[in-house]
Amino acid sequence: MSRLSFRDWVTIDGNRVQTALIPANRALAAWREERARYRQTGLWPLVLGDSEELAAIREGMDDASKRASVLAEAAKLDAGRWLAEMRAEMEAPEGEEDSPMGRRLAQLGRAAPPPVEQQFAELRGKTVTLALVPAPTPEVAVITLPFGGWNDCPQDAVHVAVLGEWRKRYGAEPVVRTFDVIELLVPKPITDPKEAARLAEEQFAYAPDIVHQGTGSIAELADALLGRSVWFFWWD
Repeated sequence: MSRLSFRDWVTIDGNRVQTALIPANRALAAWREERARYRQTGLWPLVLGDSEELAAIREGMDDASKRASVLAEAAKLDAGRWLAEMRAEMEAPEGEEDSPMGRRLAQLGRAAPPPVEQQFAELRGKTVTLALVPAPTPEVAVITLPFGGWNDCPQDAVHVAVLGEWRKRYGAEPVVRTFDVIELLVPKPITDPKEAARLAEEQFAYAPDIVHQGTGSIAELADALLGRSVWFFWWD
């Protein structure tokens, strides 16, 4: 694949973000190409979704936080402790599988994993935007375009700390970041049920809606994580 033609889209705190339109079915291959250049360019690729998602992201920039202050706060956070404390405060899920997203997620644990390209919920449209975001680490790219702090979606500093912890532990890297969704690519999917159960508890603490309006139970989420190359997070 020839390199895409990127153009300047927005500058935040002096960080210039470039974007290119691309067919959704080519997005993962393009992401991998740009990911391979990251060490040389310092630009992390993120799929920002379709035109509607792009507009929602742009609107959210009106309340942009200073990235330096977010990173300073993230450096003080212990991701493991935050996840444990959040989980301790949460009630057990009651099982809410009535939404289309819920039915799709609930089925994940009942079938063999499909090809990686088919596991991304946000790569099913026609055209998406691929962005190149200046960032010292992949998780910082996620919040350079402000993301968290609304409803049950954690503050930006929490996203940096938690995603950074999972990247170190599992090699999970952000590929998709729309207005309300994050999708991570995991190079070595989990195969140990005990590890999947532990991780499912953490993911429920981080993004309760993937259970409450998704799998319906943490056990189902754990099943869905086994053998999966893509982790999906969504906040209502």
